[in-house]
Amino acid sequence: MKQEAILKARGVRKYFPVRRGFLQRPVGWIQAVDDVSLEVLPGQTLGLVGESGCGKSTLARLFLKLLHPDQGEILYKGREISGLSEREFKPLRREIQIIFQDPQGSLNPKMTVASTLEDGLKVLGLPKKQYQEKTGQLLERVGLSPEDRKRYPHEFSGGQRQRIGLARALTVEPKLIICDEPVSALDVSIQSKIINLLYTLQQEFSVSYLFISHDLNVVGYLSHQVAVMYLGQIMEYAPTEKIFASPEHPYTRALLAATPTVDAEPDQKEEPLSGDVPSPLNPPKACRFNTRCPLSDDRCRQEPVPLEKKDSGNLVRCLKVN
Repeated sequence: MKQEAILKARGVRKYFPVRRGFLQRPVGWIQAVDDVSLEVLPGQTLGLVGESGCGKSTLARLFLKLLHPDQGEILYKGREISGLSEREFKPLRREIQIIFQDPQGSLNPKMTVASTLEDGLKVLGLPKKQYQEKTGQLLERVGLSPEDRKRYPHEFSGGQRQRIGLARALTVEPKLIICDEPVSALDVSIQSKIINLLYTLQQEFSVSYLFISHDLNVVGYLSHQVAVMYLGQIMEYAPTEKIFASPEHPYTRALLAATPTVDAEPDQKEEPLSGDVPSPLNPPKACRFNTRCPLSDDRCRQEPVPLEKKDSGNLVRCLKVN
């Protein structure tokens, strides 16, 4: 029996107006997110991968209700949240947390680690006498020392600051954490430690992750499902093992070709992508990938392309895949 999703998006769209002139009238629309449907299951990780500017972070902000969708539904535990007022949504904010890409910029440099973590404990309504014990436990859980409570963000390395960000997210006992490129600013050796920590904490706290990245290797290690995004749309959506073993969409295959691996034979790999991502202000008609796709023909440039289940079971947005 399939689990009920903790977070679900149905046909979500978000366009941003481009304004010019004295009256600042719209002269165009940046199509950041267009017809996106996906879901995050309890205690699991959905990896959202794609090149920079494809709409991943915009989608994260929609899920956090920092932006409002122009179309579609966003459901948390079966409840539609995009139409909720801030007062109605406030009790849910503690259940949906985020870890940011920049561990330094996301921490207040004027606040000690203790003060940063205690903000979350206040939300839980814990008595002050428990603050020191609780913050010390959280710091130990993410690989730091209880004595680090007294220090300021500038006294830590990048990896340590990201651990503090993770501890801050965990203070309110969330059910879902949105990880927005959480390791992209870190050295490779530090990345693996943070990823392993995220994996361990997921097992311990049964928390769900939406893990956003442009690195398929990172996504593949942590995720149960993977959604591949391009120019605001999901191109392929499938269990992680199927994405890596038998990718269907030409864009997914190109991303995998550009991903360094230890044992891949050069003659078994496809050519990586050429050219730049088109502007979301004026994306290609029909299939948005048609300007860079080696399989593209007139049909791809003229016919609408839905995201649909193929013979493999993968959800794929491509007319060339059966």
